[in-house]
Amino acid sequence: MEAHLPASLKAAIERLPKLGGFDRHAGVSETSEALYLMPGLVDMRRAPPAARLTLPAHLEAMLPKVGPSDPTMTLIFLSEALKAKETGKHTSTREMTSTGIWSEVDPSLARAERGKAYVDAFVGASVQFIEAWKRLEPKHAE
Repeated sequence: MEAHLPASLKAAIERLPKLGGFDRHAGVSETSEALYLMPGLVDMRRAPPAARLTLPAHLEAMLPKVGPSDPTMTLIFLSEALKAKETGKHTSTREMTSTGIWSEVDPSLARAERGKAYVDAFVGASVQFIEAWKRLEPKHAE
């Protein structure tokens, strides 16, 4: 998504402190977005410490490559993860995280400013997608 963002949005995201670890579901990024969009629903005093992740060996081996530098590996990792317990793959949320949070990053790093940058980037990318879709939409004969 970031590759096609306006320079001002890219700059806002680049100015954010780096998280330094795997951060997905209910982690710093999503909590930051909630702090920006719905601050009254977030009580940071109740945020648990960083989750203890227990990943199967094949996911653990992929984890260092997950991130913006290798989007293909990130997609492969995500497609392999978060399967129902019944699959026997040992990749359900309950099997991989001690808290339900899928992040190695300290949740106290969540900030509304970070959330705003992410939301602005998502909205900007969505607008670009819609504008491109409109340009490509076939003209209907009347």
